[in-house]
Amino acid sequence: MTGTPGFPDNISLSDSGLLWVSLPAPRVPVLDFLLPRHPILRQLVLRVPQRLQPQAEDIVWVQAYDLDGKLVHDIKTKHPRLSFITAVAESGGTVWLASVHHEVLGRIDLS
Repeated sequence: MTGTPGFPDNISLSDSGLLWVSLPAPRVPVLDFLLPRHPILRQLVLRVPQRLQPQAEDIVWVQAYDLDGKLVHDIKTKHPRLSFITAVAESGGTVWLASVHHEVLGRIDLS
């Protein structure tokens, strides 16, 4: 997806017809500006040691779009035991969240 405020990871289609997108990390404006203009930078960035790369924020961030692409839900919050959401699914008004960094599931009731 282009134009999202974060880097999308996984998407799912809910039984209510919404397309849910997990956003484990926000976009980095300077990289968005530089990388398309200087393709060699993309290869250089990939070689930067992990400890020097931008670190992920401790956020829970998911969005839902209708099938026309209109943003319906933008859920961004902090949680003490969950962040870097890499999977999201909604069923019956409950949004389920998962992360490759944590061994817990998150749940958000939309009602």
